[in-house]
Amino acid sequence: MDSCFDYAMFERLEELKRVLPEGLPKGMEKEFEETKRPALLVRRSFLDLRDNFRYAADPPLQASSKSRKVQKQIVLDGPVSCGKSIALAMLVQWARSEGWLVMYVPEGRSWTHGGLYYQNPENDHWDTPIQAANILQDFLKFNESRLKQLPCQISDPIPMGEGAGVGLMRGVDSMAMPEGSTLYDLIQTGITYSQAAVGVVVRLRKELSLVKDVPVLIAVDQYNSWFTFSGYLEAVTPYSCRPIHARELSTVNAFRSMMHDDMMVGAFSHSTAVGKLRQYLPDVPADARINFPRYNVDEAGTVCHYYLRQRLIRRDAFSEEKWKKIYYLSNGNGKELRWLTAFVQ
Repeated sequence: MDSCFDYAMFERLEELKRVLPEGLPKGMEKEFEETKRPALLVRRSFLDLRDNFRYAADPPLQASSKSRKVQKQIVLDGPVSCGKSIALAMLVQWARSEGWLVMYVPEGRSWTHGGLYYQNPENDHWDTPIQAANILQDFLKFNESRLKQLPCQISDPIPMGEGAGVGLMRGVDSMAMPEGSTLYDLIQTGITYSQAAVGVVVRLRKELSLVKDVPVLIAVDQYNSWFTFSGYLEAVTPYSCRPIHARELSTVNAFRSMMHDDMMVGAFSHSTAVGKLRQYLPDVPADARINFPRYNVDEAGTVCHYYLRQRLIRRDAFSEEKWKKIYYLSNGNGKELRWLTAFVQ
């Protein structure tokens, strides 16, 4: 079968995990497990996404009348199992191979659930110091060497809050960074002092906007979990509680907005069961939300022939008619398409 689609083959799974140390999408891990090979279909929808941010970071010197529209902020929406999370991870892998500084959040829901939480009396937001420390540690995993080269550009002291299980730091309400500190030093401060973790995450967001030496991309999976209620409750009376919205969390509040000039991409995850959101979201440009498509018939054909080569389908049972039946039964759903190949007889 002739096709314009092809598979990206990673030399070793360990190498991909090195580039994405924050974690691989579950759909990607399942694909590798069942096909026994770390390879992914390079789809036109992914290439369009990649090229959009390539032009956003490095626009042409002369824009022609046929120049494509470039968006610095994008929200990937679409049906369940259409490949949003995998496309986002592939974008991060590509951007890092280009030398970009990327903040990758593979599980946005982890920012809004679990751990300890305290109300900050200074701004009425809720601080989550355990999550904040995890955010900083994840950001260091791939970017450590780059962060050591980037100086802090904000000299204001970092506000201190309650630490995880240790309360406030006695007699200290802020911490100044020494002159000449780098972003690596800033992050290490938040990891070392639990009381500073949330303040450092909030400061880091501001610092990333000021980085000009290298393109910066913020990529968030499960982005829709930042527009609904968190897993935390506030006691209203001795007998009742109210759910705390994700926007009330200091870390989410710092990173959720797309109303800026920075490059940012979020992907909705319909497997996290956060409910259906309205079309126009607060803090998100009206044209940022795009639908990521399921496999079309050509992509499905490429996938089925790849599964044939990987012996997920018996060669003597395979035919053009049968793989098209698989495609129409799955309606282009990648997860279902892979599952249905086992029934080709």
